[in-house]
Amino acid sequence: MGLCDLPAELVEHIARLLDRTDILSIRLACRTLYRRSTAAFATAFFSTVKIDLCPESLERLNRIASDDLFRRHVRHVRICELFSPEQCSNPPGHAPGTGHHWVRDPSTYSLDPSPVANPVIGHLHAMFARLVNLQFLSINPDIVTVPEPNPPKSTGLCVLDMVHVALLAVANIPLKSFHLNRGTLMRGWINSLVPSNIVESLTPPWSTHLIDLQLAWHPVFNRTPRTRCPLVDIVLCGKSLRRLSVICPPSEFFIRVLAARDSDRPPLEVLHLRFVETSPGHVQALVLRFAETLEHLCVDRATVPAGAEDGVNWKAVLADWAANLGKLQSFAISWLSNTQAVQNDRVLFDRVLEWDEGGELPSGGKMQFIPRSISTREPGRGWGVIGLRYSNPGRGADVRRVFAKAVEASYTEPADAARWQGRPEGEHLIAGRIPAKVVRIFECPELVL
Repeated sequence: MGLCDLPAELVEHIARLLDRTDILSIRLACRTLYRRSTAAFATAFFSTVKIDLCPESLERLNRIASDDLFRRHVRHVRICELFSPEQCSNPPGHAPGTGHHWVRDPSTYSLDPSPVANPVIGHLHAMFARLVNLQFLSINPDIVTVPEPNPPKSTGLCVLDMVHVALLAVANIPLKSFHLNRGTLMRGWINSLVPSNIVESLTPPWSTHLIDLQLAWHPVFNRTPRTRCPLVDIVLCGKSLRRLSVICPPSEFFIRVLAARDSDRPPLEVLHLRFVETSPGHVQALVLRFAETLEHLCVDRATVPAGAEDGVNWKAVLADWAANLGKLQSFAISWLSNTQAVQNDRVLFDRVLEWDEGGELPSGGKMQFIPRSISTREPGRGWGVIGLRYSNPGRGADVRRVFAKAVEASYTEPADAARWQGRPEGEHLIAGRIPAKVVRIFECPELVL
């Protein structure tokens, strides 16, 4: 009995288990297998579509959106740079959107949203509307060419332009997930704005459908007030958010989210804060705002800039979270510093590795730690354990107890602490029972869309 003799449903299931190369091979075998593997082919090759807003990639997206089968399999559109000559004929390192004639408002230099001035935006919106199962839009400005201060109208797009185009294109489209990932852009078109009224067109569908949001500010953007408001507005319009990840958030993010009405508070389950520069009190209040629903908390690389001290230290903040986050299923805390100037003024968790079975050690779960480096094993000084993560789904009481015990065991690194040399590898057995795995960075839990 060959594959063609099996029921069609079984062949389709087998095809879904194959990798891309094998799917292409099976489609070349015969017409029957070609037909029965079409769904697996569409899922493997069209669930995620990459575009760089240049003519070639938009034409490719248009062909997919015009196909009645393939358009139904697109779940994720990723706006990024395409380097392959087969994907884009523009020279390597070109700015996204190169090849189109972009018209800008002469007063603000932002893109003109009118479909007459910039018909590409209207065409992109029409294509997104035909992708009936589109759930996830991400912007990944990995390497963005920095334009000249006064570029001609035909020049490509910078990061903020890409955000502007994307938000215009998804207006009234019920996305579930939107990610703006920070790239390597160190300078930028700071005067190229995302207009503050852009979020108004997103509010109706996004307030009820958007459940996963990731925003990454660049430090350059943080120092430019005109670039802040629209991205914060995106957070505020998500009334159904369950996962929020923010990188390098400006102080305005904390101020405006904390000032929002309680009735607008989303049922947040996952909160990831990374590269935070604000007072510990701001971070403390933000996390506690979601205390009734929060299940996973990750705070990575938080410092207190000069002038932002509020008399609250991180140990007090952690103790408050351990006492009040009643639904916590996992936590990850790393690289917390009480000041920005003193390199050694950080919170360490070395003593957690000395836990024993009869006291603090839980009976199960998964523990990970980030060691800065190591040379000796002198208690409280030898390890450079700068971060700790513990998860035990379904055992919230254990998670909260471990959190509280970890806070008790934490301490601030002495200013005269010696620098450690070398790095540990593998796993460290705590009292011979729970292996605490060494990792470099803690990842925030993902939602199943």
